Amino acid sequence: MLSAGAMGQASQRTIFVANNGNLEGAVTGFTIDAQNRPVFVSKTVIGTTPSTANPVGGTNADGISITPDGKFLATSHTTALTTEQITVLQVNSDSTTSIVGTFLTPDSPLDLVWLNDTTLAVTRTRTSGTNEIIVYRYDRTANTMTEIDREPAGTFCTELLVDAPRSRLFSNSTTEGTLRVWNINPDGTITNLETQFVGPYFFGMSITNDGLHFYSGVGTSNGSNVVTHLLIDPVTAAITGADPAYTISGGGAPAFTALSTDDRILFVGHNTGSEVYSLLRDPATGLLTNTGNFVDIGDQGGIGNIRTYPGHLVVTRDSSFSSSTPRGIRIFAISEQGQFTPTSDFVSSGASAPNNMVIWSPRSNVVGCNPADIADDQGTPLPGSPNVPNAGVNEGDYNAFFSASGYFEHASQGVLAVGKFCDIADDQGTPKPPFGNPVGANTGVNEGDYNCFFNNLFLPCG
Repeated sequence: MLSAGAMGQASQRTIFVANNGNLEGAVTGFTIDAQNRPVFVSKTVIGTTPSTANPVGGTNADGISITPDGKFLATSHTTALTTEQITVLQVNSDSTTSIVGTFLTPDSPLDLVWLNDTTLAVTRTRTSGTNEIIVYRYDRTANTMTEIDREPAGTFCTELLVDAPRSRLFSNSTTEGTLRVWNINPDGTITNLETQFVGPYFFGMSITNDGLHFYSGVGTSNGSNVVTHLLIDPVTAAITGADPAYTISGGGAPAFTALSTDDRILFVGHNTGSEVYSLLRDPATGLLTNTGNFVDIGDQGGIGNIRTYPGHLVVTRDSSFSSSTPRGIRIFAISEQGQFTPTSDFVSSGASAPNNMVIWSPRSNVVGCNPADIADDQGTPLPGSPNVPNAGVNEGDYNAFFSASGYFEHASQGVLAVGKFCDIADDQGTPKPPFGNPVGANTGVNEGDYNCFFNNLFLPCG
């Protein structure tokens, strides 16, 4: 394992792509130039085999996730083996990656996500029997992965999603058609808050920055042409359908969704014709209006995944299903009305089956300048949304503190709110480090945090 002094994070925005090849599993890194064109940086090969008759644990890199601090990636692998591999890679400042550890997990880990910098949730996906979410704690110093929780997750759980504050985890159960909402506890374990039937075979989950609006595709179910819109209660996590709960998506078999970083546009990718459509969101109700704007990615089933960064959409083209070349990523500039303008052609990932991806953007001032600086300028709790500034204590912090998922929700959670973004002080109002050294008890979010917030809200930074 590399020394702690060598650990870093990419110094510029970087797209990391998992290549789900049967003969080679790899992670490819791309930076983005001044014209928003992808630039191939490097490919880290995790595993190879000359034949699928001899499966190797590091091939078929499927799920991929990056820690909130940007220092580590994790990939899951879905081979023909009965015990599968998780790979942890260090992210270097030049956007290259280096393998630091491989670990075993039960078959099959179709998805995984970092809950925080040291806790990793992984699916145990099976076509029969109860599926599970397994939570591991990763010790960066010892380079060990230790299971700390295991929860039943319905049938055929294929996707995991974490909200912006990293307080809730969402999981799908496609064959039974249920969505589960989990509380992420301070110790990294998860507790089921809600399980609700929403319809069979839903894929491509997205959640707004405030955690109140959930979207997904329906694949080949429910008419094969709609997006599901659900409302999430900020306190109880109760799930209800919006009115209307379905919007025509524009193409066939919608399987991928991605929200623009400002939540103004929902992008929907389809498997039947490989089109990506843009749908405008009403900022108050979350209801969708199809713009009619779309881009065609290639052959049927050719979309690997879709992701966004400010003003742009990134698409991977997955050669597992598509004969279109080159096989890699393409970036589109997005207008206010959801129109697509390509910044370049597809840029090859240097491997077959580029599939899932994550986008890392360096974030400045993620600690905050005083105890009340808890969010970026748009009100997303720190470390904030990628490429959104944090200019100190302002309206963004006020809005985050009094958002539906802020102070009053946290205050209702008791000790479970310890460590959440409104937990800025002990019960006496003494700020937590690095702004103070409380000696009193901290039983959750309460009057101490409220007083500390307003005592610092109008103080200048610096």
